Amino acid sequence: MRSLFVLFLLAPVLGAQVCAPAARLGPAEAVTDAIDDFNCRTAAGAAYAEYSLVLPTRGQIALDAASDAFAPTLIFRDAAGHALATGSAIRTAAEGGAYTVIVATASTGQKGAFNLRSAFTPDPDGYCRHTPAIGLHQTVNAHLAAGSCGMPDGSRYDAYNVTALGAGTLDISLQSADFTPYLILRGDDGHALAAATDGHISYPLAAEQRYTVVASASGTAVGAYSLKLVFTPADGDLCRPVKTFTGSGDDSGKISPTGCAFTDISTGSKTYYNYYAIQVSEPGLAQILLTASGFNPSLYLLDESGSVVTSDSWSAGKGQAMLVRQLRPGNYTVLALSSVTSAADYTVQYTFQPGTPVTCPAVSLNSGDVRTGNLAAVSSCRTREGIADVYQVTSPADGTLEMAVGSNDFTPVLALRDARESRIVADEYANGSIAADLPAGSYSIVASTADGPGGYTVAYRFTPRTLPACPAPTKLDAGYIGMLGDSSCRSSNGQPADYYEFTTPADGTTALTLTSQYLYGHLALADTQGNVLRQDENAFGNGNALLVQYLPAGTYRVAAAGADGTPTGYYQLMRYFAAGAAAAGCRSQRSLVSGDSFDAQLNFTACQFTDDTFADFYRLELAETSQVQIGMDSSDFDAYLMVLDAKGNIVAEDDDSAPPTNARLNATLDAGTYLVLAKTYSGYAAGTYHLSVAAAPAAAAVTALRPPAVR
Repeated sequence: MRSLFVLFLLAPVLGAQVCAPAARLGPAEAVTDAIDDFNCRTAAGAAYAEYSLVLPTRGQIALDAASDAFAPTLIFRDAAGHALATGSAIRTAAEGGAYTVIVATASTGQKGAFNLRSAFTPDPDGYCRHTPAIGLHQTVNAHLAAGSCGMPDGSRYDAYNVTALGAGTLDISLQSADFTPYLILRGDDGHALAAATDGHISYPLAAEQRYTVVASASGTAVGAYSLKLVFTPADGDLCRPVKTFTGSGDDSGKISPTGCAFTDISTGSKTYYNYYAIQVSEPGLAQILLTASGFNPSLYLLDESGSVVTSDSWSAGKGQAMLVRQLRPGNYTVLALSSVTSAADYTVQYTFQPGTPVTCPAVSLNSGDVRTGNLAAVSSCRTREGIADVYQVTSPADGTLEMAVGSNDFTPVLALRDARESRIVADEYANGSIAADLPAGSYSIVASTADGPGGYTVAYRFTPRTLPACPAPTKLDAGYIGMLGDSSCRSSNGQPADYYEFTTPADGTTALTLTSQYLYGHLALADTQGNVLRQDENAFGNGNALLVQYLPAGTYRVAAAGADGTPTGYYQLMRYFAAGAAAAGCRSQRSLVSGDSFDAQLNFTACQFTDDTFADFYRLELAETSQVQIGMDSSDFDAYLMVLDAKGNIVAEDDDSAPPTNARLNATLDAGTYLVLAKTYSGYAAGTYHLSVAAAPAAAAVTALRPPAVR
């Protein structure tokens, strides 16, 4: 389904105040910055700087910070805001995806310049599948490194997603003093649309489409580069900014089917919208109010890269949406969306007030307290959860923290955070309650709404108790049926968790799956010293977890828990093992030649490809332009064939050309080296398949299946 959540990256995690959007940090980058009066502060008053980081695949992330003005503390958070690692320097395993890096001062009043450095070492058998966004008018200065993604020909690359709201021409330039640029523009389907070795591409973009810009080197060199994008709207295209705000102002308009639209590709239904450009010249607080006639509107605020900073649909009540956000200087975009398919009138008011961030006032709660409150779009604080009130609690001893919010006006949402604003646990099921068994300390409770303003009651209770030590881990052989509940151990977030231990008799690859009809699962794999090696929540789909890891012979531990909230219920934990050297994974397994015909086994030792499927990789070398025929048959799964060129572009693919669900690929390919992917159509299915290859010189010209010519 194509929607805002597909076209744009999700918003970065916020603290309990209206902070400016996080700055960008690359996987291999050195940043010089400063903490000043315009930075956010924790409830205790300590200032911090925030950065968004996208890791393209799983691997090891290293973070270092230094300052002559203060002793920096680094916090490495996942996309939901949970702290994964904390310290003056961080070295930890991480899955591919979106993260937040925090550089925090130690106490109130500290500020000054600091240096932040990141370094990333990807796992050798992984495949780059997570890509940061880049704006239509943005320049990125970054660095190709040994830890950057690798193309089949061995060259390094960085990839960026770009989304076109309206049609027009995109000019892309790539410059580097360290390497010869190789620039690629791909469509959303992975096929290359244009490529250039002179560092420049000009290409017409279609409206409502997402593209990938690939910045790479012609060879294996690495180094610094500058990537610049400039977009020119097409003549006559109606999807363009209605107005540009450089200061406070307002506008009246009509959202119409003749303007901008997002299409749900599964149903064909459309969501219509208008958008505005905002230019901010100094730090300050932006407030945007959208009032609609005859429909319930939604507002989205996008940063320069096109990523969603924040959004709102309900906070101002029926027929109104409001955004309140601290902004740093830069260019932003506001989308005003309609919930109806006919033309609809609206007004938008934009107010900007220069100044420092507004910290949410924290109201103290004692055990047994019951308080009433009211959430309103204008007067309430803004947090990651939306409009909210923040409460401060201090537990004098270890024990159980219980909190509940009730409302006749809205569906309540609760989040529990530590003293540095990192999320501990949240009420993801919107039940309005949280219970957590935690050590003594200070915590904050964020009481928010899922669907509108109104009044509420919040109650808090603390029960001191000795937190029991977890029993010895359960021995895990092939599988286990478990039950998360009151009898389970407690993890670091105070929620139920079960711990297991297994021993591999030899070096090999281990796969772990956690499936459940009752809860969204979380799996964490660690060594016996507690060092987390891998963790996952949804790689297996539908809230089920999957981990695949090569492990030296030894003993390891597994934590099975809920992804967030306070879930309980039955689950199944399975373990699979394949002895031997590390599998090739997403590296080529063997070379194919014409006449090959063999049976193979697709299983968990294969590549975990970008579309959440297992795939075997094969290398195919052609000495001359050839007509290539590849067949893949399987009675165990829906077979799918794909061919990538030496730069990783999809040049041919097939699904069901042979009945019932077998693949037959017939393509004319230039001389060169290719990767053939034998995979499932969808899901992490496994089983046997038969692969056959035939190639013969082609007398005819290369067809449209060939890779795009390099200018």
